[in-house]
Amino acid sequence: MKTPITILAPAKINLFLHVLGRRDNGYHNLQSLIMFADFGDHVTLKPSDTLGLTLHGDYAGALNTSEKDTSENSSNILIKALWVIAKRAGQTPAFDITLTKNIPLGAGLGGGSADAAALIRALCDLWDIDSQSDTFKQLLFALGADVPACFNNAPCQIKGTGEDVFKAPDLFDIPALLIHPNKQCSTKDVFSKAFKFSGEIDIPNKFESRDALMAFLKTTRNDLYAPASTLIPDIQEVLNAIKAQDNILYASMSGSGSACFGLFDTVQSAQHAAQIIKNLHPEWWVQAVTLKS
Repeated sequence: MKTPITILAPAKINLFLHVLGRRDNGYHNLQSLIMFADFGDHVTLKPSDTLGLTLHGDYAGALNTSEKDTSENSSNILIKALWVIAKRAGQTPAFDITLTKNIPLGAGLGGGSADAAALIRALCDLWDIDSQSDTFKQLLFALGADVPACFNNAPCQIKGTGEDVFKAPDLFDIPALLIHPNKQCSTKDVFSKAFKFSGEIDIPNKFESRDALMAFLKTTRNDLYAPASTLIPDIQEVLNAIKAQDNILYASMSGSGSACFGLFDTVQSAQHAAQIIKNLHPEWWVQAVTLKS
């Protein structure tokens, strides 16, 4: 590697999220269908003699002191991933890293996990690491429950507590709107209040049309919506604002919140809705995107 490389760390959207039950160890069994947006953070790696981290983007200031630390004790999952993968590959983690934080923190959009996964994908190519082994997959999950899905970086199904990642049925590019009320939602706190569980459902092997996908999604739910909206009441207002827009096909909360998403018939409809809601709620983060198939 002689020149800098920049990798997109795309926002993760849970089209649905069923909590199937709580394990004895406190973790929860999940089922979800996931897509990724054409928008996200950016991770740039530049060869260096030492390890450095530079932060840019609207949400760079939201990272705390420990998350800016580049030592092995950093609480930043991106830096943790670098040290873990470097040790596995027998390499020295010597890069100037620039992290551009465009995804809000505490949004349920997988920002930190997406950053770590993007970095790991780049290091696997750079250091010729076998990413298909069981031990590697365990390593991904040990970094964070969303990391395996984000490393997959394509539409997928998840089961277990996030460690089991499967290919999704063939999907369609979908224009979407992401909104975050700029209030962070703690995943740990949300799960601690999760009380209503769903049964596992059969995901079709194929969706014949986008309408068929929307009909399926309307049979699903996000079981974390109720506990999340108890902690952040603004989530209900965000969801109502999305549902009030013209040409909306489906709307829900993503992950453990507090971001919500709306699926639209056209890119123009999503962009028009984004402008309307930005004007009504300038305090919210609003982003029109396309979910990629």
